[in-house]
Amino acid sequence: MRKMLVTVWATSLCVAISAGAQDFRFGIYSPREIDAKAKDLADFLGTVLGAGLVHTAKLHSAGGIDGGVRLVSVFIPAQYSEVQAGPLKDEEFFSLPLLHASVGLPGRLELMGRAMQLRLGNHPTRGNVSILGIGVKYGIFQAPLLPRLTAVASYHHLDAPRKFEIRGAQCISLRMVVSHGSQLVGFYASLGPDWSRMKVAVPPGVYSSFPRGWTRDIDRFGFVGALGVSFSPWPVFSANLEYSAAKFSGFNAGLNFTFR
Repeated sequence: MRKMLVTVWATSLCVAISAGAQDFRFGIYSPREIDAKAKDLADFLGTVLGAGLVHTAKLHSAGGIDGGVRLVSVFIPAQYSEVQAGPLKDEEFFSLPLLHASVGLPGRLELMGRAMQLRLGNHPTRGNVSILGIGVKYGIFQAPLLPRLTAVASYHHLDAPRKFEIRGAQCISLRMVVSHGSQLVGFYASLGPDWSRMKVAVPPGVYSSFPRGWTRDIDRFGFVGALGVSFSPWPVFSANLEYSAAKFSGFNAGLNFTFR
């Protein structure tokens, strides 16, 4: 387990640091092609933003905190990467680190937040992308010694430079999470939908038929399921690894500290 976690983290961090082959221009396609390419990217961003939300269904008590780093990793199928042109061209694997924190509230509630800023893309669409997320967890069933059940809702916003030709993306995610285990090892599963929206904005002058530019909101919907294991060798530290199944499937990992 430890060797597997270290391998996933090391490989994913290297990819996250070096990732930069994406081309976020949409004016290079014909108007008929934009819709399909934009839907692919919206599905991809929705998967990334809504991934790795939890590592247990157990909630913190009021004032308890949890923090750490989540590493979201997805595989890019050949139908999106092995193409002549596209936002995911030549990308087989993508990884994104996210800072994560949550705090327990009264009434079986927990508030969480995530954030990260990093450089993405390739010339001429390379720049800083900011991600902010907020969410809430509600403990449906939290009895000791029995499997725990929690509902999770989150909202994430991605802000990108204008040269990306997208005016940001949003994702709303809902999850039902069940977990059970011992103090040392625990297992968890989650299932739920993602609603994502991405705004495409081709600047003026690219298409003669659209002298003032071309904009469109791309709305997408999909379900995501995940199975994971958490490992806690020390009382306040834990690591987790999960497999997430969706249109863009992958592995997510986390390093966490917690005070319940």
